[in-house]
Amino acid sequence: MFNRRLSISVPYREPAFLLRRARGPLALPVLHRIDLNEPDESVFLVSWRDDRQTERAQIVKRRGLTLLELLVVLLILIALATIVVPTIGMFGSKSQQVTTRENLLRLQELLVDRYLPDMNELPRPSDLTGPPARVNHPQLRYLFVNPDTEDITKTAGATLLSVRKWNGPYVKHGGARYQLDAAKGFDAAYGVGDAVAPAVVRGDPAILDAWGRPIVIQEPDESGGYAPTDEERTYTRLVSAGPNGVIDTLLTVLMPTDVERGDDILIFLFRHDEFGEDFLSLER
Repeated sequence: MFNRRLSISVPYREPAFLLRRARGPLALPVLHRIDLNEPDESVFLVSWRDDRQTERAQIVKRRGLTLLELLVVLLILIALATIVVPTIGMFGSKSQQVTTRENLLRLQELLVDRYLPDMNELPRPSDLTGPPARVNHPQLRYLFVNPDTEDITKTAGATLLSVRKWNGPYVKHGGARYQLDAAKGFDAAYGVGDAVAPAVVRGDPAILDAWGRPIVIQEPDESGGYAPTDEERTYTRLVSAGPNGVIDTLLTVLMPTDVERGDDILIFLFRHDEFGEDFLSLER
């Protein structure tokens, strides 16, 4: 059973010394003790076998995963993915909404606290006959461009006696341009978009929301014409098209309900949002 066997009579307190001396380079020592009649003496049988035999036995014991076990693990990972991935997407969408809302609030402060005191009106075309033709409606383009420079009926800029003094640009232009897409609500009321016919026209500089779409300013008019009353102007708001990229909020509605605004994000310039989270929390 053993390759080699050694029998030595040594004091019982020193078996470790014996093992260190008797072990070979490929030996796995096994110690057998036999007590003798003499006090403090015992006989030890030291045997060892090739380590390669033990190694082969350990390899046999270390078997891999079966196909069934791999399938079970795969199913568990798929189940976890179906739970985790939608959760991550939900948090990502919520983060984009929070970011867009914060940007709208900053833009509201800029318009009310800086632009209005400087120009005594919202950013809008100064003269409608200057090329290209523009709708008489507020446009965020004039946070970047002085509207008086486009007025062909008077000299550009403000005089010493003028009550208007444009101190822009009020926002740093990041390179984004307004794109016309009437099917999604981005029409000419909010600015001039890129065009190649009949001549090349660059789109207005734009401020984007967290989804990469232009933020617009709405001055509602229930009649549908671009001539709101002073009361209607108090419902002016900044609008983001939200996750679906479509402006659902109509210009003819003064205070749109949750259903009427879809997933749009709105910030009113001059009044509380009666359907906004902040206003509803105050009412409770």
